[in-house]
Amino acid sequence: MNSDPKYSYAWSTLPAASIKQADLNKAILETIKAVNFDPHNHEASYNMAYALDDQKDYTQAIEW
Repeated sequence: MNSDPKYSYAWSTLPAASIKQADLNKAILETIKAVNFDPHNHEASYNMAYALDDQKDYTQAIEW
């Protein structure tokens, strides 16, 4: 089985780890990459909005 470095749903799980490490910028870049690989991956945007809401960054959460 080969791995796919452009697998959007794998990229959409990475931001959770970055958020836990307090690296919001990295989380945002990973989410953008996930959405770029698959514009229909709404889970990536939802996860980012949820994480931002949890950080009380409501303005960015609404954007996502």
